[in-house]
Amino acid sequence: MAAARPGSEGGLQCTGDDAEWELLVRVRSLAGGEMGLFEVGAAQSVADLKLAIRDAGGPVAWDQKLLLGHRELRNDEVAGTVFSAQALHSAGGFVSLVTVQGCPDCHGPCCCNLCGCEPALGLIDYYGVCKQCSKSGGHKSRCKFCAQS
Repeated sequence: MAAARPGSEGGLQCTGDDAEWELLVRVRSLAGGEMGLFEVGAAQSVADLKLAIRDAGGPVAWDQKLLLGHRELRNDEVAGTVFSAQALHSAGGFVSLVTVQGCPDCHGPCCCNLCGCEPALGLIDYYGVCKQCSKSGGHKSRCKFCAQS
């Protein structure tokens, strides 16, 4: 499991043998604050890093976007391929954390049950209308004031 290592130095450091090596990845929030230095196994996913950020006091995983330079990292990407020395060096030696407001009901991107479109953040607006099909009622909401629950 990825873990925070507060107070450690460096952006990319490898520890362990060739079969189970680990990376130390520095994460900073978009506002410039230091989130910490996280130890990530080469076989772990970006989703594991998000959980470690959450465990270290960061936002919940579904509210996180991680950027390596100008590229958004997908949850299923593997640390050993994503966090190469060249990629981290070109990104300034750190991964940027952007906090986005995810759906509290879906715990991430929403989908519409009426049109079956790709799940996306912000797909369903305040009034419950899908941005793809323009229909209302396709999102399961737990709002105590809504009749569509």
